Amino acid sequence: MLETLEWAQREGVTVVGATNAPAFHASRRLGHLRLDRWFDGLAGWEGHRIPHGSAIADEIRQKAEQGKYNTRISRVWPLRAAELKPSSAGYQRIMQDLGTAPEWTYVIGDSLNKDVKPALELGITAIWAK
Repeated sequence: MLETLEWAQREGVTVVGATNAPAFHASRRLGHLRLDRWFDGLAGWEGHRIPHGSAIADEIRQKAEQGKYNTRISRVWPLRAAELKPSSAGYQRIMQDLGTAPEWTYVIGDSLNKDVKPALELGITAIWAK
C-alpha cells in the first residue's frame, strides 16, 4: 500500500479517503498511523462531533482547539447521512468539487456493496481489495 501511495504522490494523483466513520475520528486515525501525509482529502460522516459535558470531552475539545489533532490532510468533506456509502452521492460530490470525471476516477475498496457498487453506478473504475 505504501508503495502505491508513494507512486501516486510522485505522479501528482489526488488521493481522497472515503469512509462512513466520523470525519474527525478518521482524520485522527490517519494521523496516528502516520498515513495522513499520503492523503489530499478525506470524506467522512459529519456527525459524532466532540462530545460535551465531561472532563474528557473538555480535554479533547481543548486539544482540538490548540491544533493537537490536526493532520496534513488539506481538505475534508463532511458527509450527511444520505451521502454515506452505499450511496454514490458522496463520490459524486467529491468528483464535482475536484472537477474530475468518472473516467479519471478510481475507487479502491474492501466492500463490494459499500465501495465498489456505488462507484460503478457512476461509471467510475472500481477495484475490489478483497
